Amino acid sequence: MNPAWYFVHDGKRYGPFTQGEMQEAAIQGLLYPEDVVQHESTGRWLTAGEVPQLRFPIVPPSRRQPPPIASAREQDWQRLREIARWHRVLMTRFLVGIVFSLLTLVVADLQELSPIFGVFASLVWLVAVYRLACALDLPAAIWAVLSFVPVVNLLLLFTMNRMAVSTLRRAGLEVGLLGADLPEDPPEDFRPLEPVRRETRPARTAWVSAMALWIAVSTLPILILRIIGVLDRATAGAFLVLGCLGWIWLFLRAFYLGRV
Repeated sequence: MNPAWYFVHDGKRYGPFTQGEMQEAAIQGLLYPEDVVQHESTGRWLTAGEVPQLRFPIVPPSRRQPPPIASAREQDWQRLREIARWHRVLMTRFLVGIVFSLLTLVVADLQELSPIFGVFASLVWLVAVYRLACALDLPAAIWAVLSFVPVVNLLLLFTMNRMAVSTLRRAGLEVGLLGADLPEDPPEDFRPLEPVRRETRPARTAWVSAMALWIAVSTLPILILRIIGVLDRATAGAFLVLGCLGWIWLFLRAFYLGRV
């Protein structure tokens, strides 16, 4: 049920809340029968004791000052802000890296700063990938490690950018070149996060497991056989190329073709 309830306690307005959250507040003593409540479908203000959907304890708990309990809507907005924040950091870091690399080609003095810039940029990249992966419910540690693998890191970047932009836009938010800058307070017309995440989340659990299994059975044995000298370099290279192609196909199948 969508958040639709508001209540006023000690002169302060709280909400919106779902009916279940209102009932929980009544049980915990955060909402009292004499507090006034409003349902957005009617716009009428009533005392909470007049609302038949709310049940209060027979013996009310000791009255206490309610902490501002975060509604589902507020929690969704904070998660969207987390996605937008780290998506913006990641895209800014990517574009700054490209600009710096181009400048080093024409300004020789900048090449001396490349090691320092590289360390700082790598730290920003690592934190941004990890935090954005957490916000998108991805295996953050794995993505952070893979983000330093050449070619694979670009594939991961485009995938994370696509997922973040899709989630924000389906929530009714505008996304620019470097992402979205969301205010602290949620607008009235944004869509709840969970329905959006169900729509945008790929059916990927089985495919991610298949990716890990594929690496275990195709890539690692080849490397071991090459190290102990059973396979020559050309044969091992051919098998590794085939293994990488299979891994890329599984990756695309999990995050681009396996949507429900």
